[in-house]
Amino acid sequence: MVVQGPPAAAVISTDWLLLSISVALILARLYLRLKIKRRSLVISDAFICLAWCSSVSTWSFDIVFAHMGFLRPDMDYFFSAFTGDTKTLQTALMVCDYNSLST
Repeated sequence: MVVQGPPAAAVISTDWLLLSISVALILARLYLRLKIKRRSLVISDAFICLAWCSSVSTWSFDIVFAHMGFLRPDMDYFFSAFTGDTKTLQTALMVCDYNSLST
C-alpha cells in the first residue's frame, strides 16, 4: 500500500496559516512588553523574532519546491518518483541537504 501525502496547496496554506498565527502572538507579546508593561526589549524577544524569520525562509522553500514539481502527493523523501530533468533534481537535493536525509 502506497501512502500518499497531502497536496501542495494544503501544505503551503497550512504553513502560512501557522506563520500568521505565530506573528500575531509575537506582536501581542511585544505590545504587552512595550506598551502595557512599559518595559524594554530583552534578548529573548530578539531570538523569537529571529526564529520567526528563519521559519519564514524555511517555509518559503515549499513554494519553490511546488514550482519545481516536488510537492506532489506521490513524492517521497528521496524524490524517487521525480520525472523531470537531472539539473532540477540536483538543485532540489542541494537545497534540502540530501546527505542529512540518508544518514
